[in-house]
Amino acid sequence: MPQFRSEGAFARYAGVAPIPHWSGPKTVRLRAARSGNRQLNVALYRIAMTQIRHNGPAEAYYRKRRDFGENDAQALLRIERRVARSVFGRLRADTITRAAAAEHSTPAIADPGSPNGR
Repeated sequence: MPQFRSEGAFARYAGVAPIPHWSGPKTVRLRAARSGNRQLNVALYRIAMTQIRHNGPAEAYYRKRRDFGENDAQALLRIERRVARSVFGRLRADTITRAAAAEHSTPAIADPGSPNGR
């Protein structure tokens, strides 16, 4: 993943990095970014909603955040960020695996003096 230097940069690109928002002496609240790759954001949203609705790994965390006092959008943003963290980790692992496989499978250089060109 040479395009993204960190998981936070990937989350920002996807539009799921929380942005602090406050007005005056009120407590800081986090809101969703309106920018970012909308197709990737929708994909993360669908993954998050599927995990919440079908007793996936995010359902318990979602309930905990709701019980903690966050509204639906804030809790969902946290789940999307967790999903983005997981996706970034898998993409990075895949990139490392592909690079290692490409390094080990370099084709042999042909030897012009051999009978079959190898």
